[in-house]
Amino acid sequence: MGMTIDELLKTSYWVIDILPAQVPKDGPGQYFAVEKYFLDEKRLAAIKEKHINLVLKLNCYRKISIDGGESNPAPELVAAEMRKRYLHITVDESMILSEPDDANLTIFNPDAELLDLVREIAAGEGLYVWKPPFDGKEVDKVSLVTFSPTGSSMAVGRRIADAMAELLSPKAPGPAAGAEQAEPGAAADLHADAALQAELYPVVDLCGQNTEASYGPETVCVFSVPCYGGRIPRTAAERLSGVRGNSTPAVVCVTYGNRAYEDALLELADLVEKNGFTVIAGCAAVAEHNIMHVFGKGRPDKQDKAQIVQFAAETALKIKKGNAGLLRPLPGNRPYKEWGGSSLPIEVDQTMCTNCGVCAKECPVGAILTPGWKTDENACINCMRCVKNCPAECRHVPKERLRAMTEQLRAACDSRKENAFFG
Repeated sequence: MGMTIDELLKTSYWVIDILPAQVPKDGPGQYFAVEKYFLDEKRLAAIKEKHINLVLKLNCYRKISIDGGESNPAPELVAAEMRKRYLHITVDESMILSEPDDANLTIFNPDAELLDLVREIAAGEGLYVWKPPFDGKEVDKVSLVTFSPTGSSMAVGRRIADAMAELLSPKAPGPAAGAEQAEPGAAADLHADAALQAELYPVVDLCGQNTEASYGPETVCVFSVPCYGGRIPRTAAERLSGVRGNSTPAVVCVTYGNRAYEDALLELADLVEKNGFTVIAGCAAVAEHNIMHVFGKGRPDKQDKAQIVQFAAETALKIKKGNAGLLRPLPGNRPYKEWGGSSLPIEVDQTMCTNCGVCAKECPVGAILTPGWKTDENACINCMRCVKNCPAECRHVPKERLRAMTEQLRAACDSRKENAFFG
């Protein structure tokens, strides 16, 4: 059963308009005079015909219904109804809101493919599709959702969440009287203890099994996951389905091993938008490669950390001012690139293995059987959590295989890549 109209009205939405973006409140132009000009009866009627054309062209590709009625009503009926009354036009799990006296349409909960299609059709009608800035004046909480098998995405996500919590959350501690004022984000170092950070904000660790959570509009949610071969890990994508928002602002972040993040950031944004979040900012941060550690070694470094904190602080300040939002689309392609790469075997030196069980306990997909040196290669996602966390250091990728991979990727990964920020 699909979502009700009331449920759809609470989801993320985009505006289909004659203007390419929302007009700033303090802009130097004369918005209200121009708006009045376009709302003249004849000019508004011409704009409404563009709206009708868009919906009917969309109906060539997708099934529609009006106010929950029969599917695919006659084009003449759709046009007549759009000219005279307020309509809820459902399109699969999405909805277009049409008002006869308004120069724009609103589309709620579109999936990525539908949004791309609407953009193409709108462009042909001389219309634009844009997302309103997020009015976050009621935001006073921060939460972190992360899939971080080797800790890099957790560390970057915490740095972002710490800096935002210091500026947004009343629970965040300020400096003691007489103490030197710390820069935003200093908590990323001061609050290394998990218990202290838990007081600032909750953390949903998608490497665990209990990954369901829900958030309202008073919380800004930071999502931080790694990039594997230009995509986010399948396991992370699957577990994100249990994290739901309700017009909840979100900051999305991917970490990548100094090669390229390709479609990963866009994919993460699409997933969280689908789950009821509104993406207001995003970043791609370089971290040490989880397999070939010579690439991105020591990243994020001091410069990276300062950039990440600045990005987080600027995003938090925009939320407080009520003007947070993406100013340009996130990079990437739809459809996303095909999953690639081959599974790497994990070798175990059984003379060193103590059968402590840490690897099996920590494996996010349960791919390691007991005793702990046996790995189900069909289930393994090569996250390298077991290699990193083994107290006996007895688990590793075969040396010759690692050497060959390193040489194969050296040209793409040797030079320093920079972080990318969007907001």
